[in-house]
Formats: sequence, C-alpha cells, structure tokens
Amino acid sequence: GVDEPPALPSPSVHDRLPPLPWPAPSPARRDDGRPDRRGRGRDRGRGRDRTDVPVDGASTSAAAAAAGPSGTLTMMVTDIAGSTHLAEELGDRRWIEVLAVHNEIVRGRVAAHGGTEVKSQGDGFLVVFSSARQAILAAVDIQQGLTTFRHEHPDLPVTVRIGLHTGEIVDVDGDVFGQNVVVAVRIADLAAPGEVMVSGLTRDLTLAGGDLTFEPGEEVELRGLSQPWRIHRVRWTPAPA
Repeated sequence: GVDEPPALPSPSVHDRLPPLPWPAPSPARRDDGRPDRRGRGRDRGRGRDRTDVPVDGASTSAAAAAAGPSGTLTMMVTDIAGSTHLAEELGDRRWIEVLAVHNEIVRGRVAAHGGTEVKSQGDGFLVVFSSARQAILAAVDIQQGLTTFRHEHPDLPVTVRIGLHTGEIVDVDGDVFGQNVVVAVRIADLAAPGEVMVSGLTRDLTLAGGDLTFEPGEEVELRGLSQPWRIHRVRWTPAPA
C-alpha cells in the first residue's frame, strides 16, 4: 500500500552549507616595499568574478527544484493486483524481472503525459499531474501497455488497478500528504484488476473534452472517510495491435 510512505532521506549536508566568503586578496607591493593602493576601488562591486554570487536565475531554479509538487493536482495511484501471490508463484528472481518491466511501462507512460512520480513502493506508484485529462490518459495508456505485455507473455498475468482523484495536496520534502491523497488510494483499492477508476470530481473536470468516456457514477464508502464519494470507471479498450 502507499498510505504511509517511509520518510525521504534528508538533504545532503552540502545543501545546507552557507556560501564561502570571498577571500580578501593580499595587497600588492611597490618596488619600495610599501603597499600599492592604486586601483583598489575598482574591485568594489564590479569587475570581480565573485563565486558567492549566484548566476542570474540559479537561486530561483534551485529553489524550484527543491520544492516538491504543490497546489491542486490529480493524483494517480497504481497497484499490482495479487502481487504477493504472483511473487510467490514466480520466485524472487523472476518477480524482480517482471517488476522491472512493469516499472518501465508505468514510468514511460507517466513521462509521456507530463506526470511527476512522487514515490514507488515495490508494486505500486503514486504520481501527480497538473492536468486531470492527461492523468486519465496516462492511466489508460498504462492499462493498454500492460494488456499488450500479457498478450505477449501469457505466463505473466500482471494486472494493475488504478485510482485517480483531484484535489489540494500538502507537500512535505517532495512527498505529498493530505485527505485527497487518501481518497486516491482508497479509490485504487476499490478498482478491479485492469480498471481505471476516478472520483466524481476528476470525471467532471475532464468530461467536456469529449475524448474520455465513463461508466455511470455510483456512491461508495471509502475506508476511513466519513462521507460517501461518487466514483466512475473509465471506459477504455486495448491498444490496436
């Protein structure tokens, strides 16, 4: 499950060190041994290649890279159905190989649709998207990719359940938390193997596009949450051969 992720490693100590002060140059000497004060004013504020002054935009870029996903996003949770049984059946070495293929399929489709991987925990992923439509398209793409894989490898019945929800998240050191993350996880728990299931809000945000179709909504209870939630199954077909 992806409910309670392990803490991410703290930033490197080098990331927390302040910039080193610029060393003051030794004064030059004239032929008579006295300090040469000519031109000292020219260094002040210009002409010096100061290494402790960031290049334009570098500080902003670094801050942006350090900050994790934030705001209102669409969360996609994936989970391999029956992974424990499948791992036992295949054995450790074969299972690791299958996981690698699964991870490649998921990550490739996520990247193609502009998603950001938050974390991977063995048999599942938590991914966020700025676009609800692209999130659903990525989920369908993942299911189509895995269907093709099963067709080519009938002895490896790897199926995935996928749940999506859109809402405000709380970013903590690049990880995401909050009730909306829990909702996405619980929706994924309800999905059957091979299904893409979305919250009513995520469906409503994407309906006007006309390129996605959904099953009629139903009200369900999500474990640990007090109010009922409307969910929809996404209709999708295997990719053409």
